[in-house]
Amino acid sequence: LLSGQRVPTEAGRTVLLESDSPVGPFVDKIAPLFLPAEDEYVVDPHVFADDDGKHYLYYGVIRPGWTPTEAPTMVRGISADLQTVSPTAQVALGGPYAPWEKSPNADWPVIEGANILKRNGLYYFFYTGGAWFDSTYAVGYAVGTSPLGP
Repeated sequence: LLSGQRVPTEAGRTVLLESDSPVGPFVDKIAPLFLPAEDEYVVDPHVFADDDGKHYLYYGVIRPGWTPTEAPTMVRGISADLQTVSPTAQVALGGPYAPWEKSPNADWPVIEGANILKRNGLYYFFYTGGAWFDSTYAVGYAVGTSPLGP
């Protein structure tokens, strides 16, 4: 299990949790798995295992004060055992760009909840945008030919 927040003092840190049962209890395996920039928060980590054996870690990035087009979902390689991540990340999906992805009621923009599926050689990137607490919150998707986007 990957978590984007464990305790309030470590908000936005991605940690690897482990349990012998799917209902827990979970304990720290690696905390933190990687450190984002000092003023960034990482949300909604998701691992995608491609059929070529490569694994990818996707996560939303929030930085208070960003403009409405600066809340991307990032991607980096991760080992099959989920314990080692690539030292560099790249943008998998920029934005938010579409009007529905932005909420006038949120302090900062965010695209979150990444989930990747592969079908017939295409990668489907599902995500949410808008503000989770109002009617702007919705699900969108993008399609690409690579798990790295665009």
